[in-house]
Amino acid sequence: MNKKEEEKTIINYFSLSIPKISLLVPLYEIDNPENNVNYNVEINKKSDMPNVIGGNLILESHSGYGYHAYFRNLYKLEKGDLVKISYHEQLYTYKISQYYEIIKTGKAEIHRDFDKSTITLITCVGNKKQGIYIGYLVKKESLS
Repeated sequence: MNKKEEEKTIINYFSLSIPKISLLVPLYEIDNPENNVNYNVEINKKSDMPNVIGGNLILESHSGYGYHAYFRNLYKLEKGDLVKISYHEQLYTYKISQYYEIIKTGKAEIHRDFDKSTITLITCVGNKKQGIYIGYLVKKESLS
């Protein structure tokens, strides 16, 4: 399988794409051992899948310089930037609407509109804080 075919396979099943920072990575179901922040972008166990109306897909990854620091360039995101999730042959497009930082305690309070389908991206900001990016669903389309 060449790189183009591999990317198409990733896009058609379950993946995260953030065009502004050239990020395209596969995602793993919550109960899959590969769904681990130390190896991949992790789906938080309290997440809803993208097809849940009014749900919240919560993704976590490391920032910094390590091999698995998939969110190293997340700091470049601004309000209005797009985040895309492909999930079971549907493409969900979210628009970033807010960013805030919290003290790192192991728990994150997520401030969002519960009437909207949401994506939340969480990463470290230095050693003592976490950055929280909130995006709302703006488009859903079929990939088939």
